[in-house]
Amino acid sequence: MAWALAGIGLALAAGLAAAGRDRGVWGDEDTYLGMTASLARDGDLAFGEADREWALTRRNGTPATLILQRVDTGVSYSKPVVYALVAVPFYGLFGEAGLVVLNVLLTAAALVPAWLFLRRLGPARRAALTLLTFVACGVLPFYLGWRMSDAVQAAFSLGGLALVVVGLRAASGRRSLAAVAVGALLLGLLAAMRFPGLALMAAAVGGALWAGRRRRAAAAALAGLIGFGLASGAGVALTGSANPYKEVRASFDAETGYPLGETAAWQRFEEVPATQSAGWLPRLDWTRSAYSGLYYLVGRHTGILAYFPAALALLFAAWGGRDRLTLALLAGLAAIALFYLLWLPENYFGGSTAFGNRYFLMAYPALLVALRRLPSPRSLALAWGVGVVVGASALVSMTMVVESAAPSQSHAAAGVFRLLPTETTALRVDGFRGRYWRRDFVRFVDPFADDDEKRFRLAAGAPAAELELAFRVPRDTLRLVIDPGETGGELVWRDWLGGGARALVPGPQGVELPLSPAWRRHTYWWHVPDVYQVRTVRLAFRSEAGGEAVVRYVGGPFKRRPRVGGDGPARRPPDRPPG
Repeated sequence: MAWALAGIGLALAAGLAAAGRDRGVWGDEDTYLGMTASLARDGDLAFGEADREWALTRRNGTPATLILQRVDTGVSYSKPVVYALVAVPFYGLFGEAGLVVLNVLLTAAALVPAWLFLRRLGPARRAALTLLTFVACGVLPFYLGWRMSDAVQAAFSLGGLALVVVGLRAASGRRSLAAVAVGALLLGLLAAMRFPGLALMAAAVGGALWAGRRRRAAAAALAGLIGFGLASGAGVALTGSANPYKEVRASFDAETGYPLGETAAWQRFEEVPATQSAGWLPRLDWTRSAYSGLYYLVGRHTGILAYFPAALALLFAAWGGRDRLTLALLAGLAAIALFYLLWLPENYFGGSTAFGNRYFLMAYPALLVALRRLPSPRSLALAWGVGVVVGASALVSMTMVVESAAPSQSHAAAGVFRLLPTETTALRVDGFRGRYWRRDFVRFVDPFADDDEKRFRLAAGAPAAELELAFRVPRDTLRLVIDPGETGGELVWRDWLGGGARALVPGPQGVELPLSPAWRRHTYWWHVPDVYQVRTVRLAFRSEAGGEAVVRYVGGPFKRRPRVGGDGPARRPPDRPPG
């Protein structure tokens, strides 16, 4: 049964890959591509005139979107440098496709020590099925095609942890000591790419000490520090910063300009900062962290249960056969999860390309190497069953969404994922820019509404469109101006606690909708000082005559007869926070 589900799942994965093959470049891909191209071109990661020319012309005339940082030496790219360093040879051989080649080769290499580890636990057939389940019943295959560091982080984590564990569980000898050292070196590089990876390095060293392997613990600690130090030193040499997330940084594109003398572009470092704000102590807010924990498990864009169906099967098997090393690895995984839930509860579900909790991806291999026995065929079959359901739902969703919503989140527009709660901190989600009206943040977060500069349009009979509202001032009503056309119709709305329907007469009219209490209160990463009340409301238009309703958002109370003409609420620049 498990092998049959595996075949179905692999076929679905191939279909999903084919359906998403034209999604283009999204999110951080431009920055990593720019870093690799810059390093290959002139041997540094400073942002100069050649980098600006590359950014303006690289995608058939479509400029790149780059995250840059301001340091003492000027301006440089603002991502950890390890990925660019290892990607340069592949970029030189294959161009931009070389980054995909790198992802595939490093992942395949990491599977070798993982297989050797699993083979020690049981029969070859079950070990092979376990490894196949780990890879396919998770989002790892889909990150292989993303030209950014996440797949390499997962490869360093899987290969490093597998080598350390194999070395620690083997008999004493030079080969086992070498395996521990090489594995810890990879974990050090991982930690330099994303600092919460230090928890995995600490788990490897602590597990060795707890298991009484002091010599190997010392080797792991030394090798891990060497890897972390080398990568951090390279970051200082190439970008002027060991930790780019703490520098003054911002995103730039052709609309904003690039910071090479343009005053407006330089001002973005102060006006729209993307600097990480987490300190040594967490900002304890148990309500927010509890919500974030729930979203961590079942969220639409990052829920582990939907995007990592193998996780529970692996956790159950690891917990059932736990020893000291297993507990240390699970503690490292838990530490990474807690970091995002306590230190960054408003940010881990990320931006427009958040897909399957990529911040969990580097911790995911800890579940595999923590095993002391192979999972049962029944638990593996359950993982494949969940994977087939969510995969089929994603494939159906990707084939039915409108053209403007074709990129990274089209899998979540319909089906199973649409039943899950939604949250994002992105300025842009699949082409729909955020809108700042009357000091509020208002935008649709799915493809079932058309929008332009001053109005939204809901087609009759279309699925309900989800409108995200973020209020800086407490408010318990949603005020809209709606024109349902000459025949009228009905507006149907629902939020997390209630909803209803409102009859619409022909012509423009003001409508006030009561909102349930906003239990989501958090900041957005681009405007950290302000705490917003956040709600998601579903709106749909019903009319026997068809047509569409033109909807406009009104921030304050109605002071005069509402109109739907061209003098509605002023629209702020789409990429600039209010204030």
